[in-house]
Amino acid sequence: MGDGGAIVNMASGGLYTLPQNLYFLEQSKDHFNGAAGYASHKRAMITLSDQWSQINGIRAYSMHPGWVDTDGVQKSLPLFRKFLAAILRSPEQGADTALWLIAHRPAIVAGALWFDHKARPAHVFKLTKKPYARAADILAKLAQDAA
Repeated sequence: MGDGGAIVNMASGGLYTLPQNLYFLEQSKDHFNGAAGYASHKRAMITLSDQWSQINGIRAYSMHPGWVDTDGVQKSLPLFRKFLAAILRSPEQGADTALWLIAHRPAIVAGALWFDHKARPAHVFKLTKKPYARAADILAKLAQDAA
């Protein structure tokens, strides 16, 4: 990717539930926790975006689309969907910030999660602020998995 390139990682509000960690990035079948794995992978996207943004000429962002009425929500979270149907966004509404980031390429805010065209904190709960793994460990794990 050359100068001016941009990457948008579609994260999720699910990442707000856990601190950065390695444990849930790869779980055995016997101890699998889907929600924790999902949250951990989405939080790792912020670490990965920050790393990519250090490469000259590339802007990498992680964004949260809001609560979107996707196939995944319909199949995996039917009760959530039932109670929040009135406020779920359409896929087009969820994609709005991704398109805005590509079009406008705002300044990078390290560790941020973009939502509705604004950089937001990646932590809303005190318990997620202290990582269980360093960013370097997360990046090494992702590189190992990609090899």
